[in-house]
Amino acid sequence: MLSALYYPYMSIGSRDVLKNALLLWDKVEVIVPSLYVSLRRFERTWPSESKEEIKLLREAEDLVVSPRIPTGEEQVKAHKALEEMANTGELAALAQKKLPEENGVLFSVDSDKFLHETWDMLRRRKIVHWSGLRRDREVPPAIGLLLMSVLSDICAGTQIQMITDHAEAYAWLAKQRAGILGSQYVTGVNLCQVEPELDRLVALSLGVVGGQNIGLRELVDMRKREANGRTGDYRAMRHRYSKTLAAHVARIMKEARSEADLQELDRQFRDDVEQDFSDLMCELKVAGRNTLISGSVIVSTILAKGGVTEPIDGLAALALRVGVGIIPLVGAWNHYRGARRDVLKKHTMSWLFVAKQRLVCKF
Repeated sequence: MLSALYYPYMSIGSRDVLKNALLLWDKVEVIVPSLYVSLRRFERTWPSESKEEIKLLREAEDLVVSPRIPTGEEQVKAHKALEEMANTGELAALAQKKLPEENGVLFSVDSDKFLHETWDMLRRRKIVHWSGLRRDREVPPAIGLLLMSVLSDICAGTQIQMITDHAEAYAWLAKQRAGILGSQYVTGVNLCQVEPELDRLVALSLGVVGGQNIGLRELVDMRKREANGRTGDYRAMRHRYSKTLAAHVARIMKEARSEADLQELDRQFRDDVEQDFSDLMCELKVAGRNTLISGSVIVSTILAKGGVTEPIDGLAALALRVGVGIIPLVGAWNHYRGARRDVLKKHTMSWLFVAKQRLVCKF
């Protein structure tokens, strides 16, 4: 999966989700009503951030976040799923449940996201409240989370990864639904638990390359280079990294049944990415060494030995000073770039390595 769908809100209010989006996904969709004007209309405020930071956050959003309007078919599927829950009594029971630390504020949902029949069904069961003058419908928080989870699951289908920064609330919801239905809640298989797993794996892999301080600015710049690149190498590196993490999350969901299982799987993941990064660094050194000792750039040895003690601007000036000609030096540089590019294209950790180095050259 190379795309994601964020829920339950219409705008991403988490820096971590935005950072992961830039690191991993081609795009992140957010569900919006049919009459939306732009994401700007719905974006959350960041009261504690400076104007510069807000600008950066919006820049990140523009790169990866896109609106997703549910189709009529998807709304019909959501209605049928919710109607079945209503008929079994699950919705009524869930409406009585209170989220931990709930402050009594109702959950607002734009009416256009669901069919009129869906709202009418909820109204008849006294689950939804509205004055008739507003587009938003207000429901108990547990019901609001459920509504957006059902719709998001349908919109995501099988090829888009659902992500949320409300994993704890959705884990609580899953437990409540299991209790109402008389079934057992199994940790490790709920979709809401994917984002925390990704957060941990991203942190582990960033630690391997010493990239804990890579911030939004560096990632925004990386994605701009990817968008403007002519070769597609940046995207290929990001896809390789994203697929590696997705494969490990799938393994966690399938195999982890205890904290000890999770710790062992994390250890294996850390060992794998450490080995990949070590191999990457060794191969880059070999590529540089092979270029350094080639006949065309034997002048590098002269420079390293102190044969030229003054700064020389540009390859042309260097060629004149040493007397080897500009063409051999350009050829050697292109050879190095090609060898380096070939190495980077093979490794999972290349994406984070390039992000840390803040490279400006084109691969």
